[in-house]
Amino acid sequence: MSVLDAREKPIHIGSYVRYTRTGTVSEVTAIETNNNKYWIRLAKNDLWYLPEYLEVLNEEDFDSDAIDFKDRQKDVDVENISDIRDDFENIELSSNVAEGGG
Repeated sequence: MSVLDAREKPIHIGSYVRYTRTGTVSEVTAIETNNNKYWIRLAKNDLWYLPEYLEVLNEEDFDSDAIDFKDRQKDVDVENISDIRDDFENIELSSNVAEGGG
């Protein structure tokens, strides 16, 4: 018996799926059964999901500007993050501000 998603499409290891409640998109890394239910593990967060809350994605489900998920890598500019943090630490609050209310 194959595991079916919310639209009754088969889910396989390596498939890309969307979690319908949050829109999280990730690759399926494992499929297991526990207590007579199928569970699907996603690579993005390493959490397990019930298949009825997942939708298998096809190429047409991605728009033309979508990122290739297998090749996606995020470069982090540590200096930029440090500058942003410093900007927040150097904020001064004034007591001469308008007060809201009704």
